[in-house]
Amino acid sequence: MWLHKPSGCTQILLDLLCYELRAHGLSPEMRDLLEQHVAECPSCSRGVLNFKEVLEEGEFCPEVH
Repeated sequence: MWLHKPSGCTQILLDLLCYELRAHGLSPEMRDLLEQHVAECPSCSRGVLNFKEVLEEGEFCPEVH
């Protein structure tokens, strides 16, 4: 659990993990660890919720090749 407000770096890492989770790029073990942490951490739970809202609104960047 975070004892302080997450930094920009923490939010970027959480966004990357969410992206990998959505793209099925995480191993089952990593997926379980992430889901368990998010269930216990209010800050990360909000971050995941924000990530999902952005995807639903279509405000994500197109793929860069």
